[in-house]
Amino acid sequence: MLDHAETGGVETLHHPTLLHPAEGDDMKSLTLHQFLIGLGWTESMKNKLIETSDNKDVMHIAAFKNGDKLSASAFSETPEEWPENTIAVWSRHAGPEIKKSKTMEALDLVDKGMTRYAAAKQIGISESAVHRAWHRRQGKAICPTCNQIIP
Repeated sequence: MLDHAETGGVETLHHPTLLHPAEGDDMKSLTLHQFLIGLGWTESMKNKLIETSDNKDVMHIAAFKNGDKLSASAFSETPEEWPENTIAVWSRHAGPEIKKSKTMEALDLVDKGMTRYAAAKQIGISESAVHRAWHRRQGKAICPTCNQIIP
């Protein structure tokens, strides 16, 4: 398990009670989007989890009930056992990689310094599609996996 400093401030337990995944209460494997949106995290915790998921050393993030509040732990490798009361896990390599739309591919190029016009031309879509998508994203949290806006 990664410690607090390595996880970008995500709450962690250093010595949680462990259990085998098969014994967990309905533990679910979720996409990052599902993990961030579907579990009821606060906005500040969502931001910390996004920052943690960007860390290439983090392979899994487990969400678990710690008394009456929701907590998370980041793992650099798959643990033999998950923290007690784990309800959901995000894994970096869970399932097939998500295929990005052409607009999202163009926005990736824009994020790397290319103009919206050049990115649209290279991908083969209209400049207005890239321009509209770029404006919709301004000032909003973006999922690092699929490049979509996180509500």
